[in-house]
Amino acid sequence: MKSIFFRCFCSALLASMATVSCSANDRMAEETSVNGDANIVAGHNEPSFTENFGLELALPIDESEFRALLESRKIQYRLIDASKENEVLPLPRHRKGIDPSVFRKMYEIYGGVDADSRIGKRFRAYIDANGKVVYVENAFSYTGP
Repeated sequence: MKSIFFRCFCSALLASMATVSCSANDRMAEETSVNGDANIVAGHNEPSFTENFGLELALPIDESEFRALLESRKIQYRLIDASKENEVLPLPRHRKGIDPSVFRKMYEIYGGVDADSRIGKRFRAYIDANGKVVYVENAFSYTGP
């Protein structure tokens, strides 16, 4: 009897924790800050790409000009090209209504690590078929315990 009660209690507890966790994550994903109509988007309480690097940037911008800006500031990045075999662009995280089929390339930009929270700052700049950077958003990575 005790075993059945314990299993039911644990199942109910896990289900309620998952609901609370999903609700909190959904709220965080909905809370974004947008730099005007420029499609530069950051998560709740996060500095945007332009704020993190102290840049002024108006989108759309030619990919070559954007890359020159990154290189002049010695900002590390990795280019992902969807036309190459085995390269897939991650879907935008903050703008669910954006059509991902318009993106051909993406720059994964490294913005340093917040040592206190152990979160790596990353940004994603999406390039359309015309070779223009049209959307930039925050991404992040955990650096471990």
